[in-house]
Amino acid sequence: MRIAAVSGAAAALLVTIALTPLSATARPASVPQTIRPSTTAHALLPTLGVSHSFGRFGRGWGLVRPEHLFNGGDPSGHVVDIHWSSWGDAAAYGKGKTWTYKPHGGYYRTKVAIKLKAVKVRRCRSTGRRAYSEMFGWVLNRPGGHFGKRFLWADDHNLCRARHP
Repeated sequence: MRIAAVSGAAAALLVTIALTPLSATARPASVPQTIRPSTTAHALLPTLGVSHSFGRFGRGWGLVRPEHLFNGGDPSGHVVDIHWSSWGDAAAYGKGKTWTYKPHGGYYRTKVAIKLKAVKVRRCRSTGRRAYSEMFGWVLNRPGGHFGKRFLWADDHNLCRARHP
């Protein structure tokens, strides 16, 4: 084993550099100041459909991990307080709150739980971005009730295409 000889001054300089803390604003030279790693990673994640999936009144579509969704119509197409898991995987799972129909018309005043499953990640032609193009849901049949049958969101709608002009 060969040990290189280092002068005392050079050794002291190396130790000083190694032990000097970086300032809070210091960045590696290879990371541009204008790009944050979280923004770059966020841009690589798929969205839920595209922004025009439900026309001009839809909300939350075309976003990564939307916290609320709205089809632009009746209250049963409005989901709030959504928390997602496994976003970016083949299937993403969400839990939130929505309104559900009463048996003889109208809606319950109390929001009910809804479970969501977004699937089929593909590149949408209209945006060029990767997106979940299909979503299923399960809704409580009434406040305090049980989950109903799985349904395909928007009746077999491809979330990569616009539903309304």
